[in-house]
Amino acid sequence: LSELTLFANEDIQRIAINNKSEILEELNIKDLNFVKNESDLLEYIVKPDFSKLGQKYGKDIDRITSYLENVDYQELVQNIKNMQTIIIEHEDDNIEIFPEELIIEEVSVNNYAVSSGKNFIVGISTEISETLKQEGLVRDLIRQVQNLRKDSGLKVEDRIEIEINGSVELSNAVMSYESYFMNEVLGVKLDMGDSITYKYIESVKIAGAKTIIGISPLG
Repeated sequence: LSELTLFANEDIQRIAINNKSEILEELNIKDLNFVKNESDLLEYIVKPDFSKLGQKYGKDIDRITSYLENVDYQELVQNIKNMQTIIIEHEDDNIEIFPEELIIEEVSVNNYAVSSGKNFIVGISTEISETLKQEGLVRDLIRQVQNLRKDSGLKVEDRIEIEINGSVELSNAVMSYESYFMNEVLGVKLDMGDSITYKYIESVKIAGAKTIIGISPLG
């Protein structure tokens, strides 16, 4: 993926920056960014928990709903997270709502998928370019070739010749990232033909498409 975006306090930001390389490598993400506002990643919808508030304020539930439809959600959600009681003032009597009597829904924005903790919000970009898609296919292929190497009993340092029979999409991706692919699997020769003749052969699924991999140790 292209981007991980974080809304957090300075302590968490510092931890993320100090461990940036490990985070990006583990998550297969290209870049780490920070935002100053929660609204850059998500919006909130706050609803009454009718199973609780209906019994407590049956005749006043419309007042509660109206209040929630017009209140500043950012401030309200912060109060709820801080476990503060919500007071809806009225000339006759006030309505007191406890945080557990409200339901918070998070709605991601700007093509992010989000997950939140107590002190931070994480968003990952869900837009996948053709370049990123190709790299993802090649990474999956590398994993499959490395598994075949291991299952075939080859030494870690053995150089190999490789045959790949897969989809046109996979072939295009391998051609785009051929140097990277060959370097990762210690390959010295690559054949994208239809017949697989090498010593060790495996049939796998890559992006849902059948792919046959053949490898032979050099010499």
